[in-house]
Amino acid sequence: MNIKFRGRRPNGEWVYGAFIPAEYTPLGYASIVTRRQRFEVDTSSVGQYVGLCDCDGREIYEGDVISFNYRRKRVSGTVRFVRGTYRVIGEITLRDNSLDLMSVFNAIRVVGNSYNLQEMKK
Repeated sequence: MNIKFRGRRPNGEWVYGAFIPAEYTPLGYASIVTRRQRFEVDTSSVGQYVGLCDCDGREIYEGDVISFNYRRKRVSGTVRFVRGTYRVIGEITLRDNSLDLMSVFNAIRVVGNSYNLQEMKK
């Protein structure tokens, strides 16, 4: 599995590569680094690739909002890393309102990401 991250630049562009937190760079800001460049990113937008793709072939990242079939209905949730595993948090009625990502791997479709939804609410 490739360990890579996605983050949003101040100009709104999404970039993909290795993540360097602000405290580890002399520049004073969080960065996504590719083979050729370093990009400043908003730390709250950074998510790690989970190693899976949706039914359309799009890579799934932490923070993505996905929809999927669960108990004969279409539901959605946000991918989060919780207690050592990627989980779907959202409109699922379970004890802790989350579901292991691998248990819903049936027709998953990325429909957005939590960072864009936060911006839309502002």
